[in-house]
Amino acid sequence: MAYRRSDAFQEMITFIGKFRDYAPYNNMLVRIQNPSCGYYATASDWERRFERKIKEDARPMLILAPMHPVMLVYDIDQTEGKDLPAKLNNFGRFYGEWDVGWIEKLTENANRNIEWKMRIVIHDKLDDKSRFGILCHELAHIFLGHLGGDKDLWWPSRMSLDHHSMEIEAEATAFIVTQQLGLEGSSDAYVSSHLRGGESLPAGVSLDNITKVSGKIGQMSKGLITEPKPKREKGTNRNERSR
Repeated sequence: MAYRRSDAFQEMITFIGKFRDYAPYNNMLVRIQNPSCGYYATASDWERRFERKIKEDARPMLILAPMHPVMLVYDIDQTEGKDLPAKLNNFGRFYGEWDVGWIEKLTENANRNIEWKMRIVIHDKLDDKSRFGILCHELAHIFLGHLGGDKDLWWPSRMSLDHHSMEIEAEATAFIVTQQLGLEGSSDAYVSSHLRGGESLPAGVSLDNITKVSGKIGQMSKGLITEPKPKREKGTNRNERSR
């Protein structure tokens, strides 16, 4: 089965993290459709941002889009026109400085969403970048269901995974989030310590869950998200619950 070997899995999550303009789940879909994809964008983006047009015989790839069932995107080799900027050729490298707002927003969202259900403790002597990476990792454990399910169904229960599988999923999720934000120092080594080259991944490791959770944590790092509501118990009303 594709991406069940550790080396293929690591290549996949590195690919997912490189494309910062699209959600991790869509990056996974593109990688599955075209493993050799160099860079992708919609036809309008290629023309507007890069002054390149889609070739007549171009083969599109499908991704999911808000308010639409699917969207067509094209690999760089399916376009022609103006030379690519150096920034695009080297898009996988990290640029930009640390934004303290990322950890502030992620912390506030975590407090609003899980504080009264789960508690995360991080060493206060660590620098902000390290604290951010650890917070991403620990939130990943929660949202991936490694610590058990939630009665309000805010996240699943997947406690049956072994510790090794849980660490692979949490490390991969944190890696994707930090790489998409362009953090200096993020690299394949972030997850390699939990992968054994060439061996098959544990059966329970879910790339689908990793991409969805990394997308969620990424959103939590960029702005406040809607606070989820507890599931109302049968036979109770708002007045009864507030007493």
